Amino acid sequence: MSLNGIYTIRNFEKWPSWQCVYEWEEDFSSELAVNLINVNQRRYNLLSLYRKIYRATKVLPIKPKQITGRGDLKLVFLMDFYQIINFSCSNVLPVIIDFWGQYLKDFNKLFKHFELIFVTSLEVKEILQKQQNTIRIEYIPLPISRRWKKPLNHNKSIDIIQIGRKNSLLHDYALTLTTEFPDIEYVYQKNIDGQLYYFSTKRGLLGNFHKRDDFMKLLYDSKISLVSSTGADKSRDTGGINPIPARFAESMVNYCYLVGRYPDNLDFNYWRIRDYCPSIGSYEEFKYHVLNSLDEPFNRTKEYDEFLENFYADKVAHNISEVLKKER
Repeated sequence: MSLNGIYTIRNFEKWPSWQCVYEWEEDFSSELAVNLINVNQRRYNLLSLYRKIYRATKVLPIKPKQITGRGDLKLVFLMDFYQIINFSCSNVLPVIIDFWGQYLKDFNKLFKHFELIFVTSLEVKEILQKQQNTIRIEYIPLPISRRWKKPLNHNKSIDIIQIGRKNSLLHDYALTLTTEFPDIEYVYQKNIDGQLYYFSTKRGLLGNFHKRDDFMKLLYDSKISLVSSTGADKSRDTGGINPIPARFAESMVNYCYLVGRYPDNLDFNYWRIRDYCPSIGSYEEFKYHVLNSLDEPFNRTKEYDEFLENFYADKVAHNISEVLKKER
């Protein structure tokens, strides 16, 4: 197998969550020496309608013409498992970013004609391999772009941050802590009139940070990042699947201490996440780790750097190219 392009929807999809995917596409494009290929918006939107119909009824009223291209394989990142309906299996190498337990019943139907797919969870890889033996399933971790690697910020101004999706238990613990210790600042996302903003327990409304640079600067200025697996404490219905979210690597590349909530599953155990981030079980435990981290200047740059070498997008892209060479 050889790769000669990467499909992208950056020409029309502007939702902030896609910005990190576009970074991966750029880094993969550079490392693999292939071009980014803009998807036709009109056709994509039409296919998206069919995708919604399928999710609701499990039946496509007619078979739409999928997005195809000449030549060898094009890689595509799928934020939504069902986006595969948009693409032809004959020329696409899918990377499924989010795969949840409720998708299992549809996997064989939608992916049965693919020879190879990549998933971003070891737990998902194991589940899919047990369910079928005709499709080769390979694992890659969710990447982080090396562009964000900077020297340690010795003048961090934010004590604690929970960026993006909130874990309700960690959020409650942080609010309790700042009530007990008012000098500690906690920054978190807040929905105001349907819009997402960031709010500080000391400074009030900070504004929205939808641009990737602004988002990452918040982490760069933070001492402690609260992180959790996607399904922890029912933050989201993942059907029992808990991969390592991108927030872990994003926090580590900005040299934040980590305090979190996550299960003892294959993904977290394989990467020995407990060596870098305690998974707390009570407010007293949360308080202990947070206060200790705030009292101690950051001293884990070497450990973080060694860990992140496995997650940088250029390294992940290289690993994909090695898998493709073995497929020839």
